[in-house]
Formats: sequence, structure tokens, C-alpha cells
Amino acid sequence: MTDILWTGTNSGDVSVSTNYSPAQVPITGDSLWFRNNSVAVDAGLASLAAVTLANLHVEQSYTPATGMGTVAAYFQIGFNNLYIGEHYGEGTPSGCGRIKIHLSNIVSGNCNIIIVNSASTGIDSNLPPVRIKSSYAAAKMYINKGKAGLGLESPGEACTLDELYMAYVSNRDSDAQVTIESGVTLNKLIKAGGEATVLCDLNDLTNHAGEAITAGAAVILTMNIEGGLVISNASGTVTAANVYGGTLDLTKSMVARTVNTINRGRSGKVKFDPDYVSVTNFNSIGPMEWRAA
Repeated sequence: MTDILWTGTNSGDVSVSTNYSPAQVPITGDSLWFRNNSVAVDAGLASLAAVTLANLHVEQSYTPATGMGTVAAYFQIGFNNLYIGEHYGEGTPSGCGRIKIHLSNIVSGNCNIIIVNSASTGIDSNLPPVRIKSSYAAAKMYINKGKAGLGLESPGEACTLDELYMAYVSNRDSDAQVTIESGVTLNKLIKAGGEATVLCDLNDLTNHAGEAITAGAAVILTMNIEGGLVISNASGTVTAANVYGGTLDLTKSMVARTVNTINRGRSGKVKFDPDYVSVTNFNSIGPMEWRAA
């Protein structure tokens, strides 16, 4: 299949062949690059919704003033691999302040969303520069550095993925920042760093480092805390919290809520106020200090 470069020679319309080199609109199996270019993608945004690219690259040197997608609409396209923020070689490009992509179609195979960097701020007030909407339940997302959001465009916006992995490049605690809204369907969040704000239900929240905050009415089936900090403010029930290292902090909210079981290892720390948090079973290894918030 063909490797295609976005040029935007005539407009920001992704349905126009002369906006690409070679001059052809991408089809399923092609790979598409956005690099060293400042022409926004702002028209024909749904025209490639039925296409599944092999690879979609939105490099850090793609820097249009008004971004990819518009305030009202995502760029809709399918892919097996999406790479955001790549840059190798000279210079330190600033990235694109609005990357709005809707994963709209998968013909077959795996799907990976890989974010290695982003712009430091978004061009839309109070929103991160990278916003992803996924309609593919088996999709996996990996972020090492940058600011991203899932399901942020409207209240209850549907977005579905299987797993989200957060790591880091140099600053373990803050390189990667992700907000996950309440309409998102996500199976697992696995963190080796970064900051996550979670408003959706999760089957598995595993925190090795960095910070995770649950909010809203999020229901968490299992928390596995090996390190870092998990602040559990959500009103939804936590079925099991396994605190083997790091800290589980339940004192930042006065909303009544329930944790069915806490299993605390010797290196784990648990903070909660029994006036607001009901713990059905508490199993602890090593000495405990009981106190309110």
C-alpha cells in the first residue's frame, strides 16, 4: 500500500486528492503522515470514516494554528496504529494545539494509539491538546508524555477502549496527563507514572507510580496500588483495593461511599475517615495507625 504525505496544497479538506503527495486520497491499508506542515485539517472531516489506515502519524512538527478537527467536529478515520508527537532529529517543534481524532473504523487486527508527546497547551480553553474518541472496544492507548483526554467533547460522550497505559520520559509524575470522562467505557488503566483523572467505571486500576484521582460516580472493581498516590473521591463503590505500596487516600471527599475490601500490604498506606467511608473488610499486614482525616 501507499505512503501518503499531507500537504494541504489547496485547502484543509481531507477528501481532496491534491492536498496529498502523491495526489490521492488515502484508502484502507495506506499510511498517512502529517509532518513539517501548518495547514489545518478542517473540512471533509467525515469523508474518510470508513477507511482503515495501516498507520497514521501526526508528528510534533505538524503545527497548524487551528489544529486537526474543529471545535464542533472530530477528524474521523480508522487505523491500526496512531502515532502522535513523534519527532526525531533537529529542532524542538511545539506540536499541534488541537488534535481531535475519532477512531471510527477497524477492518481487522489490533489497534494502538501511541502518544509520545503533545503541545504543552491546547488552543481550546480548558481542554487538552489531544482529544480521542474511539468506537473500537479492543483499542489500546499508550501515552509516555503529553496531555490527552477521552470523551471530553460533550457530557456523556461515548468512547470505548480496552486498556490505557501511562508511562513517562523524564518526569515520572507529570510527563503524561490524561482526563477520562464519565461516558468512556474502559476496561483497564495501568500506570507507571503520570497524572490521571478518572470519571468512568473501571474493572482494573493499577497504579505503580504517579497520581490517579477518581471522581464523579466512578465504580472501580479492583484497585491495585503498588506505588504513587490514588485519591479515591468517586461516590461509586470500590469492590477491592489492594494496597501493596504507595498510598490510597479516601480523605479528600466527604461524600458517603463504600469500599468492600481493603487488603493492605506492609508497605502500603491507607487514609480514610470512617464517618464517610464504609469499609466492609479490612485485611492488614504490619502495624496500623487508625485516625480520622
